[in-house]
Amino acid sequence: ADEGSGSCRSVSRCARTGGPVNRIGPAELRYLALLIAMADSDTERQPPEAVAADEPFLTSLDLFLFSLIAGLLIYWFIFRKKKEEIPEFKPLPIQTAAARETSFIEKMKKTGKNIVVFYGSQTGTAEEFSNRLSKDAHRYGMRGMAADPEEYDMSELSRLTEIENSICVFCMATYGEGDPTDNAQDFYDWLQEVDVDLSGVNFTVFGLGNKTYEHYNAMGKYVDKRLEELGAQRIFDLGMGDDDANLEEDFVSWREQFWPAVCEHFGVEATGDESRFDYSWQLSLELRDGRAGVSLRHCSLSLPVSVSVSTSWWSTLTCTRARCTAGSWAG
Repeated sequence: ADEGSGSCRSVSRCARTGGPVNRIGPAELRYLALLIAMADSDTERQPPEAVAADEPFLTSLDLFLFSLIAGLLIYWFIFRKKKEEIPEFKPLPIQTAAARETSFIEKMKKTGKNIVVFYGSQTGTAEEFSNRLSKDAHRYGMRGMAADPEEYDMSELSRLTEIENSICVFCMATYGEGDPTDNAQDFYDWLQEVDVDLSGVNFTVFGLGNKTYEHYNAMGKYVDKRLEELGAQRIFDLGMGDDDANLEEDFVSWREQFWPAVCEHFGVEATGDESRFDYSWQLSLELRDGRAGVSLRHCSLSLPVSVSVSTSWWSTLTCTRARCTAGSWAG
């Protein structure tokens, strides 16, 4: 500080020399602090408008993420697979088919039959003979039924005694080299395997065969023999038809003797109505020109017995059980 100026430029110097010192009072300090605080407040606090003006609302990263999410949502709604509905399967009601009647005994009881005629047939002839025999039963006040052994339980033969005045007839054809027919194979196997007691069972057998084969009527002979071995009662002798000769005549001849034996066995009498017998003739006639070798006329006829027919070929055609004879030709 300069001497005589009455002031000091340095506080410490004035203090040392004893000169006057200019000091800042409390009021000035408070004002200075207020100014500094206001300056800091203006710097730290900026209005939201300013911040918004300085920084954008969505950045490029936000826009990318938003676009990606939007694209995925659009793809999902447009290209998504519809949920495949699993069809609901409702359980169908079980329809139980009517059980096939395998008991020929029960069927005979229900229908009032007392004669059953089983057939082993390959071409249908034995089946036809069985049907004819079953129809014959009406002539004697009986009732018969033809039956396929393949469709019934043949182990019930022993129960035939439960039916009064019952008979079991077998029309058995031999097939091939002494073999049973297809529908009689199971019955044949059963006869070979079982040892059942058939006591009281009435039976008879008619076999269909051909003498040109080595094992002529093998099936008919076996059934007849085996049933007797098992204790069944034969009420009439084994009949055998030869297809190489005249099978129809063999059957008719056997049948005409069979029914009287049935009547004698059961003590019944025939009604006398022979028209119930279904005799018939199958005729195939042809008139040929021998020189030209051509057929001039051809005719097939199915005729019952005891008939007379007038035709343009002959004056009369008379058929009986034994034969059909033609009268004079009409030209």
